[in-house]
Amino acid sequence: MRNKYEITLKRPIDKGWSGDGKFYIETASGDKMFMRTCDISEFERKKTEHEMTRRMYEAGVRVPRPLEYGVCDDGKNAFFCPGGLTAGTPSCSCRSWTQTRRRRRD
Repeated sequence: MRNKYEITLKRPIDKGWSGDGKFYIETASGDKMFMRTCDISEFERKKTEHEMTRRMYEAGVRVPRPLEYGVCDDGKNAFFCPGGLTAGTPSCSCRSWTQTRRRRRD
């Protein structure tokens, strides 16, 4: 991923419910992205998550546009980029998505 997008900044994010690694990414072309990583053993899960998100996005559901998934860190980890960021804010209303997710859990 680093070569494809020419990553200039990769900052860890220490928030969230999952055990995935989370990072704020900036590229040389000015793109801002959110990237999640996990052990390579979870690659198929990330692939499935990417495909499900893509289908939801194409159906008009307000979710971040899935950008890419793949392998990183010399084959040690899998990654999933669930969407770009604009001016430091998610490309969808993540607050409303989080509130919906919480309601469904209760």
